Amino acid sequence: MPVASEHTGDFPSTSFIMDNVSEVLKSDTPTYERRDIPAGVYEMQVCNVLPREYFDKPDCYDEDTNNPRPDAIAKRLIPLEVIDGEYANERYHLAVYMEPDEAKYSDDDVGRKRYGTHRTKYKMGCERIAKLAQACGLNSIADFDDCAGKFVRVTLTEKKGWINIDKVEKYGIA
Repeated sequence: MPVASEHTGDFPSTSFIMDNVSEVLKSDTPTYERRDIPAGVYEMQVCNVLPREYFDKPDCYDEDTNNPRPDAIAKRLIPLEVIDGEYANERYHLAVYMEPDEAKYSDDDVGRKRYGTHRTKYKMGCERIAKLAQACGLNSIADFDDCAGKFVRVTLTEKKGWINIDKVEKYGIA
């Protein structure tokens, strides 16, 4: 297996020794680092919001999430990290959709339908962040990171194949 050498001097070493590349590539080690967290109740720590905006595939050209349509609705992801148990250190990403700008949508039926769908996603995101803020003891928020570092107990439920936040409660000293 690869071995990273120790840090020496002012800069970290770039040394990385791997005796047999083929052996590493043939191993049955998982190629991913994240597991999906199933429905259940978990004690979690709220992490800082991820630094970029994300887009759903239907809002993008050719479902390429790096190529959003002009009327795409951006979402921000707030990681909630499980602090103990079987899923310790795994993260659930709470999606919060930004408010859609009605002026960006066409006036036809398709545009009105897309705007309606995006308003629904926005309202769902507002509800999620409100549950989180309330559990953190906040009456209002001005920034997604207002809850960062706090601990909460989260109840995740499965509905139509999706894992959703059902309830968020204060955990420890919030």
